[in-house]
Amino acid sequence: PYPEVDFINGSLACVGAEFPFASLATAWTPMSLEWNLGDGTTSMDSALVHTYSQAGTYTVSLTATTTTGCIASITHTDPGAVEVYPMPVAAFTALPEEVSLLDPRITVEDYSSLAVEWEYSIGEAVVNEPRFEYEFPEAGQYVIKQWVATEHGCADSTTRLVIVSDHLFYAPTAFTPDGDGHNEVWRPIVTGAREYELVIVDRWGHLVFRTTDPKEGWSGDGSPQSIFVYTARIKEWGSFAKEYTGHFSLLR
Repeated sequence: PYPEVDFINGSLACVGAEFPFASLATAWTPMSLEWNLGDGTTSMDSALVHTYSQAGTYTVSLTATTTTGCIASITHTDPGAVEVYPMPVAAFTALPEEVSLLDPRITVEDYSSLAVEWEYSIGEAVVNEPRFEYEFPEAGQYVIKQWVATEHGCADSTTRLVIVSDHLFYAPTAFTPDGDGHNEVWRPIVTGAREYELVIVDRWGHLVFRTTDPKEGWSGDGSPQSIFVYTARIKEWGSFAKEYTGHFSLLR
């Protein structure tokens, strides 16, 4: 009998995906195989995986050749065996690229191609609109990620960086650590600090407290009623740095 030639293959996927191919050809005598995958690629393997670099519909053929017994060369061709879907191209703007903590709003606008689905992630926030405005809750460096997909599920992603600079600093003038549950800790209110240091000394210049945590305050334990001097050093998420110096009262 003549060789019987057939094959199976992956049929639908996106550009860059792997398409599997496997021969089902049989013959009574040894045979050789030759694939033509439709994009100029050939192979003599019985099974292989191929990646198409361009979108389109491809005709695939497999030829089985015998040299003994029934000497023949039989080809099975499958027009449109493979359909490769195009990839979208993710692209967007997030402007301004640097904003102030006093006005931390940006506009995100989509410039992707072939997309029918959008997803943006900003910290814990997720937005599914192609264009929107966003207000940052705190200073810092924020990576905004855009994910887009086509109607066939092909996806691409890209990111943008936005810096929220400036800072706010307010230092109370007194506190009363007397155990009544009110105003027990002296702590400046700080937002927008990338690096922070607070140093408190007594009137003789002796160190009584130091921290690099903006949320940590001084309880005044072991210190008498007096006036104390503080120095706060702040570096923003931008390029600016500032030092604050002042005094406050511990009242018992």
